[in-house]
Amino acid sequence: MPYYQEILTEAHESYDSGRFGDAILLFQQAAMAGWNLNRAEWFHCMLWASISASNYGDYVKSLELLITARADEPEDCPKGESWFVRTMFFFINLESNPLLESLIALLADLKDYAKWKRVPISDLRIAEGMFQEKKGDIFLALSNYESAWSTHSGGGYNKMAISCYAAIVCLRMRQVKSAKDWIKSLSANNVAHPFYLMRQSQLEIRITLLENSPDLNLLRTLQNQSLLMQNPSTIEQVRELTVRILLLDETSGNPTVKNHPSRIELRDRRRIRGNIHQYYERRLLLLDYRLACLRFVVGIPPVDDYYYAKPQQSANLAIVNLEKFSFCLRKSRIAAHNAMKKAKYIDDLFQCNYRQREVQARIDRIDEINCHVSQGE
Repeated sequence: MPYYQEILTEAHESYDSGRFGDAILLFQQAAMAGWNLNRAEWFHCMLWASISASNYGDYVKSLELLITARADEPEDCPKGESWFVRTMFFFINLESNPLLESLIALLADLKDYAKWKRVPISDLRIAEGMFQEKKGDIFLALSNYESAWSTHSGGGYNKMAISCYAAIVCLRMRQVKSAKDWIKSLSANNVAHPFYLMRQSQLEIRITLLENSPDLNLLRTLQNQSLLMQNPSTIEQVRELTVRILLLDETSGNPTVKNHPSRIELRDRRRIRGNIHQYYERRLLLLDYRLACLRFVVGIPPVDDYYYAKPQQSANLAIVNLEKFSFCLRKSRIAAHNAMKKAKYIDDLFQCNYRQREVQARIDRIDEINCHVSQGE
């Protein structure tokens, strides 16, 4: 028993500090020790090993652990953990294999289970919110997150996660005040949790992007917070925000040159393990980089296209170098084609078009710049 408790405590500490790769191994070791004690202890460790694998980005491993746990689920398993297993099946499929019919069936299964068992209703609202967000129904998603917050009773997924999800949606809706309120609620519930301290910094950086006021000090804070994180999804998000801030920062110089810090960051192509949405986000980021280069060569001040919604500014025809412009225009169109291809693939899975609309908005800006330069030749 002392050995089991020692390993289990170390596993939870690794998880809480964001070292999910270490946590997978430790929870599996604890599961082996727990099997000799009772099946419920083993099930608990297998569940948390699966959650750790999901956060580590290894969805195949996470599913294997879940299926193994479900196959030998003990009768005396705590109801909360049995519910957690079912929600994990939904969330893993949502991120890695989002087939609409399967997701609808899994969500229906969660609702049916909730009718007969006492479960945290806030978890069900979170699942519905994330599903609607991936479909592009952000108003409905926010409504579900608000419901999850108001019905949260202390069990299930924590309130800090709800604050993050809601703030992200508010920023997409360009509701800065509401987003800041959600960030305040995050900091109020955050008891020095490393992962959520980092998420708070991410959200604050996104506000600076929306307000077109890059903060390099805040970016350095975020980069320092992410150093020990074993979470590919988080590392990819930090990378994205780093590129976007550096493109907005005019002191960084010409983004078209090979040694521009944003371009150096883009060359660091870490492997994405299985999150289908991040494949799209990576292509969208490259498109935004190419669009930033196009703006630079025609003398348009930098903006962040993820949140930018104002009319496209006119080019400064006096400084346009047609050779450089043609090169950047061609690169922009290639990046737009690749982003649209991935956007259509995922949109078809969800039977929606919001990602295609995101890419089309960039294409329209490229066309506007090209039209203005062509007319001025």
